[in-house]
Amino acid sequence: MNKKAISVPLCTVGLLSLISGCGSEQTSSSANHVIQLTAWYVEGSATGDETLKLVKEFNETHKNIHVNATYVASNGQNAQKLIAAIAGGNPPDVAEVDSLTIPEYASKGALVDLAPYAKADGVKKSQYIPAVWDSNSYNGDLYAMPWYTDVRFLFWNKTLFQKAGLNPNDPPKTIAQLDKDAAKLTKVNQQGNITQAGFVPWESQGASYYTWAWAFGANFVNKSGKLNLACPKGVQSFVWQQQFAKKYGISRLNAFVSSVPQSIDPFNAGKLAMEINGEFAIATLRQQAPNLKYGVEPIPTVDGKGTTWSGGISWAVPTGSKHPKAAFEFMKWLNQPKQEMEFNKVSTEYPPLISMVKNLGKPGDIIVNQTVDKLAAKLLPETHTRPVTPFGGELWDDLLQAQSNVTNDQSANPKSVLEAIDNKFNAQQQ
Repeated sequence: MNKKAISVPLCTVGLLSLISGCGSEQTSSSANHVIQLTAWYVEGSATGDETLKLVKEFNETHKNIHVNATYVASNGQNAQKLIAAIAGGNPPDVAEVDSLTIPEYASKGALVDLAPYAKADGVKKSQYIPAVWDSNSYNGDLYAMPWYTDVRFLFWNKTLFQKAGLNPNDPPKTIAQLDKDAAKLTKVNQQGNITQAGFVPWESQGASYYTWAWAFGANFVNKSGKLNLACPKGVQSFVWQQQFAKKYGISRLNAFVSSVPQSIDPFNAGKLAMEINGEFAIATLRQQAPNLKYGVEPIPTVDGKGTTWSGGISWAVPTGSKHPKAAFEFMKWLNQPKQEMEFNKVSTEYPPLISMVKNLGKPGDIIVNQTVDKLAAKLLPETHTRPVTPFGGELWDDLLQAQSNVTNDQSANPKSVLEAIDNKFNAQQQ
């Protein structure tokens, strides 16, 4: 799956004034009536094939519901297509959505409240990873069923560690040690160009305010739901990145990243010794660098305790669905451990069910490999998730731009940059 968040301004569609039906179930008095359920899914390649395999299995075991699945690519056009279908009164009965977008859809009346169905069928928050459940809810109500989630780690190249005189089995656990190891692992040629980087904080899944704010111990959402991105520890995370850019030279770091072909990750190319990435990157790593010796650990933190955060894909029922009850039955069936594990082993993503997370890495419950899965089992119950807000996508984009501003411009004031974003979005909540 593409892990870049998609920002879609739902408010431009005028959904509330255009939607009719509000998800009321259309039924037939005939006992032999088969509900034709339309479903949009976003997975391609082998993962898409597995989705279709599960759809086929559902259809074979549910004689009164037949799911007709259609592939819709996971990108901005997919989101716009779904929005247009909802506004036009002809949405799919059920669709996959990025968890980041759920509060935005829900706040605009674009999704059916699943809380009544969940309550009737005994689906509870206690059955799920807390942060993942929260990311599928809005104002206390459930608007999507978590399908799969992920974990972010520090990846390190054991061979490069050994060549630099570092213990290949002792990755950095603190920010301070991360800085020291990065310096030892960085190589510069006679022209002053970086030929091997120890670390680049904003590469891959490090390209996120959230990654480093949590690493510095920031709490950037207060009890009333207001953003406080410019809290001291949040500001410190940006200051640290700005200092990193100054130390190595942002032009040299940018040139180094550009020197690696876009078709291959710098870490997989053996040019970047450490990187923040997720378990979802391991399949590509195996393809691009099958002999690379690497390890994974929690993202280093100031206090050395480690951290991570998770996103994910969920199933939701768009407002205007003709068969919300049947859609929920399909989603609930997919959420069962057997179906989850079948899918996860192909997708190399993780299940949202806490009962399954506890067993990750054990025989029969290996998704990526035993080492990675056991670490995921340790991290997922306490993972973070991005702020549950109706402007999550736009906030993500603004924070990415802010991160780029402070690392590429030494005159940029990290606190002022973050305060401007706080003010912008907190004003929208008033």
